Amino acid sequence: MMLWSTYSSADKRKELRELEAQVSGLRLRQAVIVNDLDKVNVAAGDGYRSMPDWVGAEIDVSRSTASQLVSAARLLCRNRPVNYRLAEGLMTFDRGLAMMRLADAGADTSTLEHSESLDLVGVGRLTARQRRVTHRDEQQVFAERYVTGQPTL
Repeated sequence: MMLWSTYSSADKRKELRELEAQVSGLRLRQAVIVNDLDKVNVAAGDGYRSMPDWVGAEIDVSRSTASQLVSAARLLCRNRPVNYRLAEGLMTFDRGLAMMRLADAGADTSTLEHSESLDLVGVGRLTARQRRVTHRDEQQVFAERYVTGQPTL
C-alpha cells in the first residue's frame, strides 16, 4: 500500500471520482428504500409532517440532503436510463437528480443528452426553462386566488 503523500495528483483525482461513484450508488440505493417507505406513508405513521423531515431524522442528514433523497425517490420511475447510469457509477447522484428533474419538467431526449454537457447550474437553468404551464395550471392558480379585506378600527 502506498503512502497517501506519495500519490500523484492524477491518482488522487481518480480516487476522488471513484469514491463519488460509490457514494452516488449508495444514494441511489437509499432513494429506492425511501421510495418504498414513502409509498406506505411511514412518515405520517411515525408522526412527522413530511417525508423529508422523517428521512432527515431517521438517517441524521441535513434537510437539503433528505429533500434530495425524497425528490429522487419520487422521480425514480420517470427516467430509467438515468437510473441505470447512476447504478453503474457512470453519473453522480446530483447530476442524476438534476436530469430526472429535467425529464420530469418535460424535456425531450435530445435536451437530456444536451444537458450532459452542461454543469449542474446549467442543467438547473435548463430545467427552469422547460417547465410547462398548462391551461389547467393557470385555471387552478386563478381559482385558488383570493383577497381578504379587514377594516381597521
